[in-house]
Amino acid sequence: MLEDIDTLIMSPTLFAERPILKPADIEGHTLVAAETRGGDWTEWLKAAGPQHLAGLPRQIFDHFHVARQAVEDGLGIGIGPLPMLEIDVANGRLMTPLPDIRVPRTGYVAVTPRHADAGNLVAGFVDWLVAEGSDPAGTITAPAKAHA
Repeated sequence: MLEDIDTLIMSPTLFAERPILKPADIEGHTLVAAETRGGDWTEWLKAAGPQHLAGLPRQIFDHFHVARQAVEDGLGIGIGPLPMLEIDVANGRLMTPLPDIRVPRTGYVAVTPRHADAGNLVAGFVDWLVAEGSDPAGTITAPAKAHA
């Protein structure tokens, strides 16, 4: 299983206009959410403290990638998963204004049919994914070739 940790994300441009330096600073911002990641804001607000802001209106998109793009475009602030967004943060497309407020989530799992992997290709790929997800340096390596 690959772990997922949620944190607050926003565009650097929006941060320059309306910085978030403490959790209460989210008031007045548009909260961006995705139907596919229900509970993100509720859990983050619980961890951050300002639960009275849980009732703020949200702009909800059908999928996280659409919500993430809205955040990158400066349409609001969101909750996003690390390490998935680390490349966007490193490249300056997104930033994490309150990086110490992190909420662990259920990670990712691989579900495969029992008899669908006669040549161990799927098992080899899943093993590679787990190894990549465990690599703290984030160095991507080519998966090993499976032998039939």
